[in-house]
Amino acid sequence: VFENFSLANRAFFSCVDLYFAPSEHLGGLITANYAQTDVQMLGYPSFDKFFAYVEHHPIRKDKKILWTPRWSYDSEIGGSHFLEYKDKLIGFKQSHPNIFMVIRPHPLMKGELINKGLISKAEWDRFRETLRQNDIVYDKEKTVDAALLDADILLTDFSTIMPMFFMLDKP
Repeated sequence: VFENFSLANRAFFSCVDLYFAPSEHLGGLITANYAQTDVQMLGYPSFDKFFAYVEHHPIRKDKKILWTPRWSYDSEIGGSHFLEYKDKLIGFKQSHPNIFMVIRPHPLMKGELINKGLISKAEWDRFRETLRQNDIVYDKEKTVDAALLDADILLTDFSTIMPMFFMLDKP
């Protein structure tokens, strides 16, 4: 996408004097096409820890599945499939008791679902108890980084965490 943007927008990039490149590849494109632009290779700082992880961690034989459902059912911003899949994923865990499963919903999800009347507080509490009974971990850490680094498989709706997980070279 960026390659098309940078090469098709000559008017924009002809005015760029300094470009902070997220990769050698994109920096090379700018250098090759806009010689007047000073290109600095800075990488993508939020991805650095994920690159480092891949270099130092072998793939495990026991698989940990991380499910990160989106918080909003608003289709304009990506939507969610939490209510459609929550029971199916619990059922999957019940039929595969040897897998390790973690759910890490967005911190805003519970309030959003309850406030919109999509689920009651009592239903949410029953869901949390069902997770506990089925040895499914409910991760409520402040950041998602540790969960992504520890997971082998990511199940997610459209999310900004996908590129971070892709950098770990995992499915």
